[in-house]
Amino acid sequence: MNAVRSEIQTTHTTVNGRWDMTTLARLDKLESVMETARLAPGTLLVYSRVIQRDCIVRGIELKKSQFITVSGMARASDPTIFEDPKSFRGLRFCEESKQDEHRAKPFRSVDIDILTWRAGRWACPGRQVADMAIKGCARKSAQFVRF
Repeated sequence: MNAVRSEIQTTHTTVNGRWDMTTLARLDKLESVMETARLAPGTLLVYSRVIQRDCIVRGIELKKSQFITVSGMARASDPTIFEDPKSFRGLRFCEESKQDEHRAKPFRSVDIDILTWRAGRWACPGRQVADMAIKGCARKSAQFVRF
């Protein structure tokens, strides 16, 4: 939290207290909200879809009209995707060694590894607004509340 608070205070001084969406989007350490979304998603099941025709996927027989649902939590807990996936590492998504990768996939983006906003044509259309609201609240909290 100290790293996030420091980043916010430095930026606040730099922008003379005039925050906008661009400024919020540049806060790399505030992207740490992704770790919370990864470990505590709003829903455990995502991507409910109806099978359009009979098929076999990886040896599993799927019949037309059946529902299939993906576990977002299972994906977020996959050790082939996330190192030490069961532990909370607040700055996981702003580590120096991976900063370019994470800047390319900010919290508001559609990412197949973290299914917060879903993906494809069913992605949440309000994800940019939600991202800014979350970051705005986090900024105010970090600035004025001592944890």
